[in-house]
Amino acid sequence: MRKRIVISAMLVLFCEVAVSQCNNICNEIKHIRDVPYIPELQEDCPDSIYWALVKEGLNIIPTLIKCIDITDSTQIIIPNWGGHYTVGDIAFSIICDIIHGLPLQDFFKKGIIDTIPTTYHSFICSSKRNKQILQNQLRRWYKENHRQLVWVTDHSTWRIADDCWLNTNEHPAGGYYTINY
Repeated sequence: MRKRIVISAMLVLFCEVAVSQCNNICNEIKHIRDVPYIPELQEDCPDSIYWALVKEGLNIIPTLIKCIDITDSTQIIIPNWGGHYTVGDIAFSIICDIIHGLPLQDFFKKGIIDTIPTTYHSFICSSKRNKQILQNQLRRWYKENHRQLVWVTDHSTWRIADDCWLNTNEHPAGGYYTINY
């Protein structure tokens, strides 16, 4: 009986830590002031919070997946679309900067979403249920494929503003992961 109580207490503590970690990351996302939109082609200064989260790599993916259905709006306008990014949209963007080449076409029924950002926003912004579809498909894909992800160092040159916190013109996270099929 005593062993069950200890195990139950440990599970409660584990769940509280997981919820706290998710809340902390969601709060960090709310402080992001810029989401990269084709960042290597724009001369700006990457958001330090955004790229700090990207640098967390695969360790942060499960928590970011939990954030995808959070619809709290931010002050960041979605380029070429309008409206504001939600916390979930930014979490998904961070995931895409950690893992390049996600098979988005496999996440949804054919024709619902493709790699065109406006189509993504048309689908995702139309309902919370669609955010949950993305969340569930991404969770399933990550569970099946995370062991096949490999690190790729990115040495490409980015155009960075002169007054930027980033003191190099290289990828702010140093690289990304991709699936090794």
